Amino acid sequence: MKISIKFTFFTGACIGFLFFAIFIFYAVGFYYGSVLIEDGTNNALYGRPYSVGDVMVIFFGIMIGGFSMGQAAPCLDNFSKGKVAGFKVFKMLERQPEIVVDDNGKKLKNLKGHI
Repeated sequence: MKISIKFTFFTGACIGFLFFAIFIFYAVGFYYGSVLIEDGTNNALYGRPYSVGDVMVIFFGIMIGGFSMGQAAPCLDNFSKGKVAGFKVFKMLERQPEIVVDDNGKKLKNLKGHI
């Protein structure tokens, strides 16, 4: 019973930290965006001051990009598995066969495949 309570507490703490980080990211992003708008900082891409739309596009672009990178992380395991499999295949292709093939061997003219 004590282990399940500790596990539940740990899980809750991790989820709480995750939401804390997300909301801090929201707060800092919107605060900095409002500072850019208030100061009239020039948007070098469009040659005009930042607008609310510019701040929202930047904010959600960074947020969606970060989530996408998080979703791609589990796939890195598959890349390492593919690398190991490729190494084994190339090792097999480069090995020398144990059977020596002689080019001066006897060539059969009538071979039907029956033993």
